[in-house]
Amino acid sequence: MADYLLDTGILIRHLRNRPGYRELLHPLAQEGQLIIASLTRLEVIQRHFPSFRA
Repeated sequence: MADYLLDTGILIRHLRNRPGYRELLHPLAQEGQLIIASLTRLEVIQRHFPSFRA
């Protein structure tokens, strides 16, 4: 079992339902755990809510 660290670009494209990203991440999720760094989480929140201040 492997864990996969997702970067901001991959995560945002997946959240925006860009073609191919579901197919990319689904097999990885079946194989192991998908994780993100706390900084990635903050970047995603700031992109979706520009007025958010950490």
